[in-house]
Parts: sequence; structure tokens; C-alpha cells
Amino acid sequence: MPDDLSSPDGPFDLGEFHVEPAGERMEKGETTGRRRAVGRAVVYRFRGPGGVDLDVADVHWDNLERDVRVLNRQASPQKFDRLCHGLRMGIRWYGLRNKRVAVSIELRQARLLENDWSRAFKTSLEELDQGAGLDVRAELKRLGAFEVGTRQIVHREDGPRRNFFCALFDEANSRMPIAAYVLTRIAPIDRGIEA
Repeated sequence: MPDDLSSPDGPFDLGEFHVEPAGERMEKGETTGRRRAVGRAVVYRFRGPGGVDLDVADVHWDNLERDVRVLNRQASPQKFDRLCHGLRMGIRWYGLRNKRVAVSIELRQARLLENDWSRAFKTSLEELDQGAGLDVRAELKRLGAFEVGTRQIVHREDGPRRNFFCALFDEANSRMPIAAYVLTRIAPIDRGIEA
């Protein structure tokens, strides 16, 4: 199915994965800040090779936190269970960019450990591309990222996480965090990228 980039809510493809909007629902859970909250989940259905079929949501919590998480692995292989129990991707407020409210996500890559478990690791752009099977920076820019680079370059940080990659995008862009999640969590696990 061709991408419908004219509509922020239309289906789109990311390499071998097809992404379709699946509506909204209320979600109760724990935020990435470890607080119990209620939020509005904008749900997307992911389908890909090897029986991958996942419900993933961009959750806007009532305490103003925001993250991307798997809500249901459907009949996807067992190695995707970890995504139902963690490896959420936090979305952080950044400030203004191009006269729009900008938010940021960190691009750590999920890698398989023993017993089909996975964890997120600091990574290079080359490793991100290998895990996703495509040019991650180009895909995120295609979907509206303002910038993709290290936190040192994008955020002007000089702390211990300055060499971690991140993406900066418009707060209203619903595709960017979903795409980043697919490219850094789902695709590497599907491709069998190991730690």
C-alpha cells in the first residue's frame, strides 16, 4: 500500500513494515517516569515479515508525560513479549524550533539477549541503519524530523549522554515517534540484532 503522507493519520510503510492507524483509547499504566497515570493512546497496527503483528501506541498521559509502547503483541513471535513489558520510548519536551513546539526522542536500539529478552543500547547511525534495514536518518527526516543527530549536536548537551543519538520533531507530528519506535525497537528485534 502506498504511503499517504498528505494525511497525518493515513497508513505508511517503513521498509518491510506496514503501519496503519487503529484509533484512540484510554490507557492506564505506568509512565516512563514511573508514575501511575491515565492517558490517551493513539494506536497504530504494525504488520511485517515473520508474522509480526503489533498494536503500538503514542500515549499522552494526564501528568503531561508522553511515550511510545506496545499494547498488544497479537500473534507475533515470542521475542516481541519484552516490548509489552518495557523498552518504552519516552518523548521529552524540548522547546521551540521553527516557531513550533518541539519534542525529542532518544534513538537507542533494542538488541536481543538470552531467552528472547531484549534491552535498549546506545548505538551509532550505522548500527541503527543495520538494525532497521534502511537509512534511519533519511526515513525520520522524510516523516518530518527537524534534526537527527547526537544529543551534543541537537541539544547542545555536554553531559554523559551527549553521544546518544536523538531526533527532534514537531509535537503535533504523530508519525515520528511511531516510526522511531519501529526503526529502533521492532525492526532490530525482528532482524535478530544481538547485543
